[in-house]
Amino acid sequence: MTVKSKVWSESLKSFDWAREKPYDPEELLDMFYKAIDVGFYGTNHPLALKLLAGELSKEQLQFMGIQEYWYFRCTVWWNAGKVLHCPYLEDQQELLGPLAEEAGVDGGAAHEKQFIKYLEGIGLDLETVKATGALPETISCVDEFFNINSHGRLIESLAANNLVAETMRPKQYPKLIEAFKKYYPWVPEESLEFFHTHSEADVDHAELGVKLFKKYARSIEAQRVAWTALIRSLSARWTFYDGIMKYMDDKNPPLLPVWDRFPFTYEY
Repeated sequence: MTVKSKVWSESLKSFDWAREKPYDPEELLDMFYKAIDVGFYGTNHPLALKLLAGELSKEQLQFMGIQEYWYFRCTVWWNAGKVLHCPYLEDQQELLGPLAEEAGVDGGAAHEKQFIKYLEGIGLDLETVKATGALPETISCVDEFFNINSHGRLIESLAANNLVAETMRPKQYPKLIEAFKKYYPWVPEESLEFFHTHSEADVDHAELGVKLFKKYARSIEAQRVAWTALIRSLSARWTFYDGIMKYMDDKNPPLLPVWDRFPFTYEY
């Protein structure tokens, strides 16, 4: 175990499962941030570090983009799940804003389409992306978030998404944009719209997540559920990048066919 992974592991052990009195929400948020800061895949995983250091080939960058497509095409569903599980109108109304942005009904382009534009910028078309297939780790990661957001509570979605990804994207993506300019200048600037959008929009999304988290994470029971969602989110994302990096190293892991409705199953 490396020093960094040990710090990550220890930070996730900071939650006292036997505790009966709820944590103060601010204290709990601080615990969350410490764990996320050292365990977020986009800024800590060896694959992310290689990407930011300009060490990926064009072929590797393309493969990474193909696998990430299956995650980013689902963000409308993630946000819809929050609205579905939100009990109060005033909070539903606030959550509809990010949902509208993701779906592209607020005047901007849908975020899935922005990511497809990025894929085109690195030399891919959607037909190739879909025909390539997905790693087992990719399927497992997407399925985990589909389950959290479809069947979990609002507090789980906030913990797994807003507090993790939307807190870290404004820190991660400006670095990534600079890496593209410095190390991957062949990628057109206009194809980076997805990363520019999330560098800015996720600031507000994270703030909304914190606001609602403080409201709903009041009981020790809710806090336990939130902490499990944190662990599941960090683990799924880390394993996702593990799979991509393993494929880049030896290309032995299987690429599995993905159906159009994924992660939805087909009706029967």
